Amino acid sequence: MDNLISVIVPIYNVERYLRKCIDSIMSQTYQNLQILLIDDGSSDQSGNICEEYARLDRRIEVVHKKNGGPASARKTGIALARGEYVSFVDADDYIDAELYQRLLEDILVSDADIVHSGCIIENNGLIRKNNKYKTGIYDLADSHAEFIKTYILKMNSNVHMDHNVFSKLFKTDLVKVSDEIVPASQKRGEDLLLVCSCILNSNKVFLDTRAGYHYVMRDNSITHCYHMESAIEFGVLYDCLISLFKKYNVLDDVRRELTIYFKNEYLNLLSQVSKCVLIPRYEFADIASIRGKRIVLYGAGKVGQNYYAQMCKYDEIKIVAWADRDFKKFNYNYKEVVGKDTILNFDFDLLIIALLDETVAGSVKKEFIDMGIAENKIVWKEPLKVLDTEI
Repeated sequence: MDNLISVIVPIYNVERYLRKCIDSIMSQTYQNLQILLIDDGSSDQSGNICEEYARLDRRIEVVHKKNGGPASARKTGIALARGEYVSFVDADDYIDAELYQRLLEDILVSDADIVHSGCIIENNGLIRKNNKYKTGIYDLADSHAEFIKTYILKMNSNVHMDHNVFSKLFKTDLVKVSDEIVPASQKRGEDLLLVCSCILNSNKVFLDTRAGYHYVMRDNSITHCYHMESAIEFGVLYDCLISLFKKYNVLDDVRRELTIYFKNEYLNLLSQVSKCVLIPRYEFADIASIRGKRIVLYGAGKVGQNYYAQMCKYDEIKIVAWADRDFKKFNYNYKEVVGKDTILNFDFDLLIIALLDETVAGSVKKEFIDMGIAENKIVWKEPLKVLDTEI
C-alpha cells in the first residue's frame, strides 16, 4: 500500500499534550503520511513545538494562522491535503501505532468512502471503549436518512457511532466536497455537520469496532466549557443541519430524530451551567405546607439543589441548614452543606429529605429517628418532576 494519508491536527494552546499527540502520529506503522499541524493562533508554546517537530520529520507541514476556531483550522488543513485519504486528530489526544495501517486496510478492502473505528475514552484515570455497533460494511444506497437516524442521531443508543471526525478515515475528495456546508465560524457541532454531510455524499460506510484512538477528556476542554454563546451556536448548528437535510431531501425522514436529539443535547448543555444557573427538574410537592417553617434540608444532589432553589423563592421559608452524608463532595458558593451528624445542633421545625428514591429515603428517615429526631418532624414526599430529562 502506498496511498498517502493526510493527517490534520488543529492546534490551539495545547503545549502540555501536543508532543504526545505528534509522537503517536509519527510512530505509525503506516508511514506514508502528510502530517498537517495547523496552529490556530496559539499564545503558548504550541507553535514553537510544531516547528521543532517539522525540523525532525519531513512529513510534517506547519501552518500558523490567526485564531478562528476548530472549524476554521480544519478547513485550512483540508485545503492543503494531498493524500487520497484524510484523517483528523485532536491535538490533546493520541493514537495507537497501528491505527492508520488498519483503517487503510479497512477502506481498501471494503471500497468504502468512510471507515469509522471505536475510540478509547480516558477520563481522569477511568478508561472505557466507545464502540456500540457491529463491525460491518453498510451499503447506503437509498438509506442515508436511516443510517443517520440510527447511527448518528442515536435513534437506537445501543448501536450509535460517534459523530466526531476523529477515529475515522475519509476519502479526501468526499471531505473537500462535504466540508463546504460547515461555516468556518462554527464552534459547536462542526464535527456533526461534517460527518452528516459526508454520509449524505457517500455510497458505503465501514464500521470497525477495534479501538485505536484515545480521546482524552479534560476539564478545560472547549467541548466541556460552557459559555452563554454556546446556546446561540447551538441554534446556528440546528439551522445548518436543517439546511443540509433539506438540500438532500431527507429532512422529513429525520425530523423526529433530529428534534429528539436537540432536546437531549440542549438538556446536556444546560446541565453544564448548573454551577451558576440552576435548571429546575424537581419541586417539593407541597410547598404551601412548609411556609412559615424553619427547615433543615437533607440531600445536596440534584433533588436537593432543586428544592433549595424552590424554597429560596419564599421569604416565609427559612432554611436553617443544608445537610448531606457526603457533604464534603459539595462546595456551593451560595450555601454551605454540613454533615448529617450536625443536624441536632440546629433549631428547626421540619427536616425535609430531598431524595428521589422512596426506599433510600425511608432508610435515611429511620437513621434520623434513631438519632432522636421526632418522626413527625421528618418529611419525605415523592419529588414532583417538572422537567422530564428522559425525552
